[in-house]
Formats: sequence, structure tokens, C-alpha cells
Amino acid sequence: MPVMDKDVIERIGRETETALVNKDEAGLLKYIHPTSCITIQGKSVTYEEYRGLLKMTFQALETADVNSEQVSLLVDQDNNRATLETKTVAIMRMMGMTVKDTSLNRTTYGVIDGEIKVIESEDTAISSEVLE
Repeated sequence: MPVMDKDVIERIGRETETALVNKDEAGLLKYIHPTSCITIQGKSVTYEEYRGLLKMTFQALETADVNSEQVSLLVDQDNNRATLETKTVAIMRMMGMTVKDTSLNRTTYGVIDGEIKVIESEDTAISSEVLE
């Protein structure tokens, strides 16, 4: 069984950020399990709804510059879980406009079927502005 530690969770965070910039759907879904609880802007979405949102986003996304800053990382080795909070600033070119989105994400990881997966993830917008 994989063991949760700070280095593993930080690596997963970097992989996820890279997958977003590269519009890599498989890379973003790598740690999502069909039973993961995903909340975006206060609305719970299913795994299939999340996949659909990714597809729509990637179709509209021309370029993205994503910078995440770790707010906190709590590792519970007794229960083999970890919770990562990040603040992300994304400058994206979509549909001819440049948009700057700032959000706060809290993701709890655990082991499902012998693999590290998202147990729950909540993404909350802090601000959004059109730059040009």
C-alpha cells in the first residue's frame, strides 16, 4: 500500500498543475476516483460531470500560466491521508480573452484500491478578472 508523505503529495500537486497547463485530461484525472467528492464553487459534481467540465474547459483554453502556492499540508500517517490547501493564480487565454482567476483549493488524499486518490476536493474562487 502506498504511503502518504509530504514529498508524494507535493509531487502530485506539481503533476496536476502541469497537466492543467498542458491540457492533459488523463493527467488531471489520474488521481480522481469515481467515488471522489468534488465540489466546485459550492456545487458537488460527479466524476462524469467533472470530466465533461474538463473537456469544455480544454476546448476553450488557448494558453494557461498557472502558479500555485501551498497554504498548508497536513499528513495523517496513522490514517494514511493528507490534506493539501493551495492558492492558485491562473492567467488563461480563452475565447480571445485573457482572464486572471484566483482560487483556493483544499484536497484530501487517501488510498483507494491500493492507489493514492482524491477523497474529496473543494475549489473556491477568490477573484476573477478580464485582463484584455
